[in-house]
Formats: sequence, C-alpha cells, structure tokens
Amino acid sequence: MKWFAFLLLIIFPTFVLAVSSGGLGAFSTGLKALDMDSLNTSLSEHGYETLTTNQFTLGGGGYALVWKRFLFGGEGYSILPNTLDGEEKTAKITMGYGFGSFGVAPVITKHFLIAPIIGFGGYGILMRLIPDDIERDFGGILDDPARISELTTSGFMTTFQCKAYFLFPFTSYEDRESGLTVGASAGYNWALRKGDWSLADFEGHNAPETSKDGFFIHVEVGGYGFNM
Repeated sequence: MKWFAFLLLIIFPTFVLAVSSGGLGAFSTGLKALDMDSLNTSLSEHGYETLTTNQFTLGGGGYALVWKRFLFGGEGYSILPNTLDGEEKTAKITMGYGFGSFGVAPVITKHFLIAPIIGFGGYGILMRLIPDDIERDFGGILDDPARISELTTSGFMTTFQCKAYFLFPFTSYEDRESGLTVGASAGYNWALRKGDWSLADFEGHNAPETSKDGFFIHVEVGGYGFNM
C-alpha cells in the first residue's frame, strides 16, 4: 500500500503535466462565516470576549488546466488572528485550512472562465491563553515555564465552491496566451470530522464542539497561461 501511494504521488503529477493545457494561480482575500457558538459560550462563561461570526481570510491557490476543461490543484487559507481580552488574561486564536481540489470548467473562453470546484482537506485551530502577569525574564521562564496554555483542535473538511475569472491576455505565442486574471469565488465548507481540543497532546474534557463550517466569499487576483 505504501509503495502504491508513493507511485501514485509520482505518476499522477507527471500525467497531469503531460496532458496539461496550462494553468492559473491567484492570491485571495475575503470573508468566511464561522459557526463558533459553542466556543463563544465557553469563552464568555470564563470572562473572555467572543469571536465574531464573519472573519477575514488571506490565502491563495493554483490549478492545472487539463484537456482544456478540467482543473486540478489546491488552495490554502489563514484566518486573521483574533485577540480576545479577558479578566487578567488574553486569548489569542489563529486558524487555517487547506484542501486539494478538482473542478470542471463548463465555460471557458478567451476572456472568461467559470468552474465549480470540490475539494477535500483539513483545518486547524490554535488558542493560546496568556496571563497578564506573565514572566518576561528568560531565567524566570526557565525556572517556571508553566505560564502559557496552548489548546489545539483539527479535523477533516470538504468544500464546494464556484469560481469565475475574467482573463486579460498580455502576451501570446502561437496558440498559447498568458496574462492577468481577476475573479471571485463563493462556496461552503463542511467539517467531515470535528476534532477534539487537546493540551500538549492530552485530550481535553468537556470541551466545546468547534468546526470550520460556514459560507465564504473571496476576491482573487493572479495570473494564467493557457493553450487556447
């Protein structure tokens, strides 16, 4: 099985490159809605501020265009860090997610592309709890390191989205064109498996259920090169 997986990792990218009609890549920013009700309840009960539903995202992705119709690639995003003040303590929360994905472009012309995309991947959340009177002397930290608690959770996820790009060709050579792409994407993420919270590899008890379920919308800017 390991040899099969290893060969697949070698053969599949080679096959995609062999039949590729080009590709595109883009930087992305946007908004993602998060279902954090359970976590917000726990934060509020213990004296912290709560997370807002809509969060800003930064990231990007890239796709190979295969047989002038199919898209293979992946995307990754981080959610801008959140700092939540509490009573003599602070919670800093960072989140990210990524996935490999596949799509079909039913509409692709010289200046426009539309493609529904489905992807599978995972997400992770890190919550760092910091007391206000934290020791800042290096020697003091070595003597008593139990100052900051880090809670983590992760899980598998899937995504469905629709992308639409405007294509602005800058250069062309024979049947190949390249240029700027500007577009947008919108969709929904589902958690296939919602992870448990853990502290230093020890599973936490009575922890709130947390996932990255929610709608999102992105604005994307990048480049492309296609064999038209």
